[in-house]
Amino acid sequence: MAVPGEGCKPRKEAKSPCPCPFCDAPVEKVYPFCKACGKKISFCKKCGKPVPEGTDLCEECSSP
Repeated sequence: MAVPGEGCKPRKEAKSPCPCPFCDAPVEKVYPFCKACGKKISFCKKCGKPVPEGTDLCEECSSP
């Protein structure tokens, strides 16, 4: 598990059905952040997958 503020970087591989794009911890849509690493997360409006805050395109469906 990632420690808040210790160089979290986006990851491409997914280990859970709805993982944090920074640390792969499961993400709950009721929070605008990952409870494990504290990074802000938004959700794709088309497919619902979590994406890093400020991302232009979803990696899953390429939707803006």
